Amino acid sequence: AHEIDTERLRNIKAGPLQLKYFLPLLDAFDEKGDTSEVREALATLIRVNSSPSIRQKALGQLRFWIRSIDTKYNQNRLYWYMAHKGIV
Repeated sequence: AHEIDTERLRNIKAGPLQLKYFLPLLDAFDEKGDTSEVREALATLIRVNSSPSIRQKALGQLRFWIRSIDTKYNQNRLYWYMAHKGIV
């Protein structure tokens, strides 16, 4: 039994393909009538990623653009560095 970092869970960035794995988990929590902090964090993760804001969409496009240019001209070194530092 490990502690789940609910703040980290809330802040996971997930696309539609990843969300399909989180939805059954939320359903299982709901079937049990669970109202724990983990269930709330999971619900937040799903809500935020189901309808991303304009800012989130723009950041996603920026990440994609940086990665594409970096892959083509720099063997992913810039993107790896920025991702490692939490910039993108």
